[in-house]
Amino acid sequence: MNTLTKVFFSHKSFVFAGGMILCWLISVRFVLSDTEIRNTVRGRIIDTFSEKPVEGVKLQFFAYPAGNLIHEYMTDSSGYYYREIIQEKKLTTKLINLIFRGSEQKSYKTYTGWFKVIFSHPGYYRAVRYSKGMNVLNTDIIPLTFDMELFDMWCRASPQGSIPLQRWIEKPKWFIYTGPAIGSDIEITREKIDLVKEIIQKDLVKFTHGFINGAHIEEGEETQLDNLEGWVLIYWSDTGGPGYHSVYVNGNIIFSAIVQLSTTWFYRRTYLGELTKILGLTHDVDTLNIWNNDGYYLPEGYDVGKILYSRPHGSMSPDEDPAPF
Repeated sequence: MNTLTKVFFSHKSFVFAGGMILCWLISVRFVLSDTEIRNTVRGRIIDTFSEKPVEGVKLQFFAYPAGNLIHEYMTDSSGYYYREIIQEKKLTTKLINLIFRGSEQKSYKTYTGWFKVIFSHPGYYRAVRYSKGMNVLNTDIIPLTFDMELFDMWCRASPQGSIPLQRWIEKPKWFIYTGPAIGSDIEITREKIDLVKEIIQKDLVKFTHGFINGAHIEEGEETQLDNLEGWVLIYWSDTGGPGYHSVYVNGNIIFSAIVQLSTTWFYRRTYLGELTKILGLTHDVDTLNIWNNDGYYLPEGYDVGKILYSRPHGSMSPDEDPAPF
C-alpha cells in the first residue's frame, strides 16, 4: 500500500508525586491512501452506438486539479471496473490541507474531491470525464469507426474541433408564426406549417435521441411572447435565400433561436436543414452529408445527433467533458 500521508499523535503521561500513576495513551491515526480512493470507485463502460459493454478499457484516475495519478483500472468482459468497497474516511478539507502542508506531495496542497478520468482503448477515441468523490461513473465511449472529423465540421466549427460544443440543455418551445410572409401578403399554406411540425415532432426527436420528445409547439398570426428566451421562432419571408437561421448562446448553452423560411423554396431538405442547425450545428456547411436530397437524415446524421445530445455543452474534441471548475 502506497500511503500518501500518515500522521500519528501519541502522548504518554508521567508519574506524578504522591504515588499516583496516571497512564494516558492517546493514539490517533489518520490515513489517506490511494487504496481508499481506488476502492470507492466503480462503474461500467459501453459503446456509444451499440450500447454494448466494452472490455479492455483503461481508466486512469487523476486528482483534480493537482494532477497526481491515483490509480488505474481495466474493464472486464461485461464492461465493469470496480474493487471491494470500503468505508470512506471522513476527513475535512481543513484537516487534509493541514496534513499535506508539510508533505513532499506538493501537488496535494488542496483536496477538492474531484477526479479527472482518462479512458483509452485501441478501438475508441480517447475520452475525458470528471468524477466527484464516491459517485458511480458510468459512461460511453465513441468507436474509431465514427467520423469525428465530420462531427467536428458540423458541431465544433472546424475539422480540428477547436470550438466547444454548443447545445440546448433545456427542451426548447416552438412558435410557428402563421401570418403573412414578411415582405408580402402571401399567406402561409397549411402544407408548409404541417411540414415544420412533422420535422419537429418526428425527425428532430430522433436526431436528438429523444431530447425534444413531446415538444411544446404553438402557432398563430400574433405572438404573445415578451422575449424569445427558451423559444424557437419560425416564420416565412420573401426576402433572402431559401432559408436562414440564427441562434443565441450564453456560455455554450443555446437559449433561443430564429428560423426564417422562404415562401417560394418549398423543399423538405431545406426545412430539415434549417431546423436541425439551430440545435447545435455551429458550422453552416454546403454539403448534404448528414441528410439526403429528399430531406431525411442519413445514418451518419443520427450518429452526429446522438453524440451532440449525449455530451455536455462545452465538450471538446474528440470527447473531453468540460472541467468542473
